[in-house]
Amino acid sequence: MDQLFGVMDQLEESDLNRFKSFLQDKTLAGFKPIPRGKLQNCDSTGVVMQMRDSYGQDGAVALTRHILLKMNKVYLLEYM
Repeated sequence: MDQLFGVMDQLEESDLNRFKSFLQDKTLAGFKPIPRGKLQNCDSTGVVMQMRDSYGQDGAVALTRHILLKMNKVYLLEYM
């Protein structure tokens, strides 16, 4: 979990919003989307908790890596 919090803490608000939009995408790497209503008012901690609840810790880490690559935020992988 510390890895995920470390990454989320590095995202600016606009990047966090973009990250959340990826979590709502139905075609994202075979993961079920998280409904918009569950993410809408989440800060970075809330996003991590939603991911953990939806995908488990290993799934959340794998999905975070996938999204960071899609967002061209490869430098954030060093926190994982």
